[in-house]
Amino acid sequence: MEFYTLASSSAGNAALVCHNDTRLLIDAGISCRRITQSLAVLNLTLDDLDGILITHEHIDHVRGLVTLAKKCPAPLYATFGTAAAIQYPEPRLRAFAAGKEFTIKDLHVRSFRTSHDAKESVGYRIESDAGSLAVLTDTGFVTDEAHDAALGADMLLLESNHDVVMLKNGGYPYYLKQRILSEYGHLSNDAAAEFAIECVRAGTSDILLAHLSDENNSPQLAEYTVGRALQSSGLSVRLAAAPRDTISEVHVCRRSPSFASEN
Repeated sequence: MEFYTLASSSAGNAALVCHNDTRLLIDAGISCRRITQSLAVLNLTLDDLDGILITHEHIDHVRGLVTLAKKCPAPLYATFGTAAAIQYPEPRLRAFAAGKEFTIKDLHVRSFRTSHDAKESVGYRIESDAGSLAVLTDTGFVTDEAHDAALGADMLLLESNHDVVMLKNGGYPYYLKQRILSEYGHLSNDAAAEFAIECVRAGTSDILLAHLSDENNSPQLAEYTVGRALQSSGLSVRLAAAPRDTISEVHVCRRSPSFASEN
């Protein structure tokens, strides 16, 4: 199973999962044109998509969705709360309650509730016969549901939105700082590091840090904070920060040897 981010920041988010001939887009927070161009780099078109998974209705996750609905025949999967807030053709809308599990061709998808100032935001764990991927962004803390679902996934796309000191000393208005720091906001580098340690101990071998703030963080700082915490715990993992507005390198989700030997 291959995974790419097409964009990852507070300005726009989209990612792609590929396994055999199944291809899922996760979020559409960049323009349909940019999504199309990104797919073309991978020799794919909108017609190749088998489903679009939406985490929540904020513009940096659905910016391209209206146009995408006109050009892409794939069904859209979103929670009832998210579905009520977006526009998508009813025959192709697959609404569900947070926590629902479903299958799209040869991929099993498990949704899990996150804590964000959205109507019914979720993350996703995606399983194939070869490996597993968890997508956890846009949450003020790691909910019990997110913890249980994401723990031990072979690969983890993990929010590492801000450095707390940079945010507190930065130029954002007070209300926005409070929103980001709240339990309905975003994960800090330190919070990401704490959960990364748990996940690596449970078998995660590849972590891609996501949704970094352009003003209150940097890829170098996020990687350093999380990497230092892992190293201090005696843990080793492939670690990187997702590019802000370009396609990431391919990340291949494979079962860890320990998991394979136990099963």
